[in-house]
Amino acid sequence: MNEPMNDSRPVDPSALPPREFGAGPPSAFAPPTPWRRRWQIVGWVLAALLALLMTLVAWLAVTAPLALLFGFGGAMASRSRIAPLRWFGKIYTAMVRGV
Repeated sequence: MNEPMNDSRPVDPSALPPREFGAGPPSAFAPPTPWRRRWQIVGWVLAALLALLMTLVAWLAVTAPLALLFGFGGAMASRSRIAPLRWFGKIYTAMVRGV
């Protein structure tokens, strides 16, 4: 019968299964088990998703003000009294609307 692993005896390294390549450093507190590796992957995936979210927010912080500037600039140009500027504004508005 298997003994519980919650006792304070040290783990004999020769009794552990062979380690796979890239499994990380061995732990002195818990032997490597398949379920532990599986749950470590969840942490890695969450870290990657957080990095992607931070990248998305950074891109949004740059592009949203630029889009507002272009939009307001095109709207003001299409209302201008200067004919070439008004033409440019009307063409820009038509291109953005997809007409």
